[in-house]
Amino acid sequence: MCILVIDLSYQTGSVFTMTTDGVVIETVQSPEYRSLSSLIQELIASAPQPLLAIALPKGPGAFTPLRITAAAALAHALANKIPLIPYPPFLGLVPLEESQGKLLLDARSKSAYTTFYKKRGSKVEFDKIVLEPVDVEPVYETNAEKLAIHIKNLFESGEFCPPLELKLEYIKQPR
Repeated sequence: MCILVIDLSYQTGSVFTMTTDGVVIETVQSPEYRSLSSLIQELIASAPQPLLAIALPKGPGAFTPLRITAAAALAHALANKIPLIPYPPFLGLVPLEESQGKLLLDARSKSAYTTFYKKRGSKVEFDKIVLEPVDVEPVYETNAEKLAIHIKNLFESGEFCPPLELKLEYIKQPR
């Protein structure tokens, strides 16, 4: 069985399919937004097993990429009658080998979303997300293999969301 992951909470990111065991099947780095729906259809069609869920970042992140991702995920989840697995984009930054630490995501204009994480078994817990000034804006790139392990854990713990109940989280409102 497969999970589609749309990790586009920023201008860069990726879309990939993975098994429920956390193995990445096929990845497309930095896809163009205007062809996102076609790309998703191609990944679903080429998946060796049926699609069980779609994972997507719930925010915070860049406003437009989050909305585009949510719209594409909702459309495909409703069409395929499958649930969503919303996750904080910080999840892709959580090291597999460290049990706690601080994470930063670019919020533009010399600021970053920050949070602390702590792992409890296979579950990752995040503190409140805050917006802080930074000297250097952090760069976000999807590490599909690492993110797939975390998504596998969410899948196994049953952290699903019916498509029509999806809520995106914004800290900094769009300009």
